Amino acid sequence: MPRADDLEAALRGLTPVAPALDRDRLMYQAGRASRAGAGRCWAIAVGLLAVALAPLTIRMSLNRPEPRGQRMVVRVPSTAPQPLPHQPMPPPQPPLPYDQPPYLTEERGDHSPDVTYFRAEKSVLRWGLDGLPSSPAPPVPVRPADPLPRVRGRF
Repeated sequence: MPRADDLEAALRGLTPVAPALDRDRLMYQAGRASRAGAGRCWAIAVGLLAVALAPLTIRMSLNRPEPRGQRMVVRVPSTAPQPLPHQPMPPPQPPLPYDQPPYLTEERGDHSPDVTYFRAEKSVLRWGLDGLPSSPAPPVPVRPADPLPRVRGRF
């Protein structure tokens, strides 16, 4: 392979050319030029605010306002609570029979559907599913007569 050796020798004979433009120096000078006027505006604005707020800060720290209210402890003599007059307890009502849920009893004689529903809900919440009325027994299915009794035995 003489061709690869010739190419290698030719590449070794080449020397790099110095760049006409120094990239690092160019970037440094561009950054420095962009910052020349902007830094002064911010420095002047911060200085003016500090000078304007310094007297206000000193005035507020020296002239603290007095507290507006004072804490006072007031003691009031207490009187013993008066006992309530004795009232006899009403006699206990007999419990409802277990097989009769409360919503079926006539409390006020109101038969509107809403009241009946709320009575049933109250009964279920208190007694569980036992509070619901028992459903009627399902009807016994009647088997229809066989329409083809004669045909079955002949084949």
